[in-house]
Amino acid sequence: MDSEGIELIKISQVINPEDVHRLREIIPEPHIPHQPFDWSPSAPYDGKLLRHVNVPLPPKVIITDLDQAAIKAQRRAGLILSHYVNDVLNFKADKSMEYLQGRHTEMISARTRGEELILTFANVSPNPFSVRIYTSDGKRVLSAFQLAAPSEMVKKNRQLTEANLMPSVSEQPGTPSSSTLKGYKSHSMPDNFRLNYAQATQRLLSLVPPERYDSKKRHAGQDKNLQTSNYTVHRGWNGQEERQGERCGTLHVIQGWCQTGHGGQYMSLSKSFTSNPQAYQAHDDWFQSSMQANVWLDALFEHEYPEWHAHLSKAHKAARWFQRDPGPHNGRVIIYHKHSSDHMDDGDLAPTAVCVVSGNYMGGFLDLLDIKTRLHYRPGAVVIGYFGRLWHVVTPHEDRPCTPSEDVVKHGLTPGRVATVSYFPATSFAQLHDKPEGWAKKTNWGRSKTE
Repeated sequence: MDSEGIELIKISQVINPEDVHRLREIIPEPHIPHQPFDWSPSAPYDGKLLRHVNVPLPPKVIITDLDQAAIKAQRRAGLILSHYVNDVLNFKADKSMEYLQGRHTEMISARTRGEELILTFANVSPNPFSVRIYTSDGKRVLSAFQLAAPSEMVKKNRQLTEANLMPSVSEQPGTPSSSTLKGYKSHSMPDNFRLNYAQATQRLLSLVPPERYDSKKRHAGQDKNLQTSNYTVHRGWNGQEERQGERCGTLHVIQGWCQTGHGGQYMSLSKSFTSNPQAYQAHDDWFQSSMQANVWLDALFEHEYPEWHAHLSKAHKAARWFQRDPGPHNGRVIIYHKHSSDHMDDGDLAPTAVCVVSGNYMGGFLDLLDIKTRLHYRPGAVVIGYFGRLWHVVTPHEDRPCTPSEDVVKHGLTPGRVATVSYFPATSFAQLHDKPEGWAKKTNWGRSKTE
């Protein structure tokens, strides 16, 4: 009986249309597997069990006027760039671009030098300030958007640069005491863009589980045979709450890629878009919800590498499947709660953009061996550079308990560190660079010859 004394029935008892108003309400519940979940770090990977894990689902980010929001993001990027050009520190490496290209060829066959990297940077304090780094032959190889350096430091650096005495990368400043960092201007991603980006990304990974973690690849750290390759446990931002689940691993989101080793074959969306029935819509929501962050990143990339931006944007428009992705890269990797081994992104063309989206942690520095640089790489930091030529690693990190901010609570974020890499696979660009806008959708990446 309901509150009005009407006898409720099951779906099997519905015969006539008038029976529907007597149908019992069903409130969906999570599936409870017969096997209990094993919380221990040594638990073996069980794909069936992990599909039923209760992972927090942040609410969808709502942006009422996407066009106006994009305009605001472009204006905000212009404002930050106007400060960046006046505040950025310039440094010169002792290696040429030709040397880095040769190093790239060498590293394809030798990518496990982690011990050497650790020894190289063991006693180096990370640089928290915005920098541009040039090769010995004057090519800009990296642009980092972090904090604005003190005015006296900028003034001295600018005087040396203008006198053709650009300081060496070995002279980069380290991190002052943590309390003083709060007083510096920031060139990092604005908090409102970053928090929306974090919320949208954590939501995507709640709906579309990351790929299983393979410690033999560049995103290193754990055993693929353990459930910790895909799932981790935390106790809230303060480290004192009840045990909770959280995703971890990597997710490749690419609008047009070729199977490895088959660069001349037809392209397709990466498998993340079809990994489950809700995946396609989840990706569409993600591109819309993170649109301001991506517009902001696009503006930074165009400012620092305008020629590459023109080439990549043309190819991106040919491949674009989701209209709210501004480009210029057609691929992203989301890295959730993981660090990396030492590597080069040898399949990527042109500069790529890496960004820390969220987290509260110790460590997680970005180390670049050949240009002798260790960056602080805190949430909001953006680094654009030739990571296909720069031998680099993101160091291990540990969550740092803290009192969650009102913004964190509002956006429904869990404490795991989230970073993204925006890149363009070289094999994809080879097919797309001369194609017209909309080519991928009109021809299904060339399968239909009618455009």
